[in-house]
Amino acid sequence: MPPLCLRFSANAGSDELREVQALLAASPGQQPVRLFFETAEGETVRVDAGSNFHVSVTAELEKRLQRWLVAAVEERARESEQAMATKSVTVARAVEY
Repeated sequence: MPPLCLRFSANAGSDELREVQALLAASPGQQPVRLFFETAEGETVRVDAGSNFHVSVTAELEKRLQRWLVAAVEERARESEQAMATKSVTVARAVEY
């Protein structure tokens, strides 16, 4: 079973981490959790949370964790890239005329 992956920015504070911890604790299950922390230097540190943090992924949990979910972050980045590519194509075609 692939882990639930959460990403935290370099400026993530203890209140934010406690919020995520509470959300994970409220949804115990079998799916492992992997945390990615960005450092101030721009590096990423990966932490595999212990079995105490395995979760049961529900639509509600995903909704509440959305701002940290790696899949959600990557999807927003892809959408942004696609929007930029579409704008570039539109501009290029407008110039051709």
